[in-house]
Amino acid sequence: MLSGAPNSGEVWINQRLAQRLAIALGDNLEIGEAHFRVNAIFVSEPDNPQGGFAFSSRALIHYSDVPSTQSIGPGARVNYTHLLLLKPGTQTALEKQIKPLLDAHTRLVTVENFRSNSQEFIERISTYLVLASALGIMLSGVALAIAAQEYSGDLQRPFALLKTFGMGPKQVAGLFVRFGVVFYALAALIAIVLGFIAILH
Repeated sequence: MLSGAPNSGEVWINQRLAQRLAIALGDNLEIGEAHFRVNAIFVSEPDNPQGGFAFSSRALIHYSDVPSTQSIGPGARVNYTHLLLLKPGTQTALEKQIKPLLDAHTRLVTVENFRSNSQEFIERISTYLVLASALGIMLSGVALAIAAQEYSGDLQRPFALLKTFGMGPKQVAGLFVRFGVVFYALAALIAIVLGFIAILH
């Protein structure tokens, strides 16, 4: 178990990154414009906000070594996180002092409101699925309306032909209802038989 932080000139890397780059302890690793010595390889990070959805491997270096890498510049996406270990009973008072200082680019994360990247990813996917489902229902309704319109247009000639044979509107409607019931009952019977055959085999 590792504790503390890497010394200046050292780097701690994830085991997955070490396997990808075929790096072992004591090897040199180039990050940006700086070179570091691999001093530790860790398997997991309890405080990794990415959780089980981590798509990238992490490398930990000392804060003072960051400028030498020249990785932070225009267009770079950087997040700064400060971890605080508080004494029992001091969290509420500290929150009251910090919250007025927060702006649009700063947030206070506690144990109560903590959300990992994996949780945010799941919530966004859930929202997307809800929207996709609503859109699918709308498109299904439009398709059903178009199909019903075309079907009713196709029935104009049979209706007219049956009326010439002396059948009234109620008789024609009853005939098509009976035809629909027989058709769906036959389809359900075929589905049941195929289901039993699939179960037996």
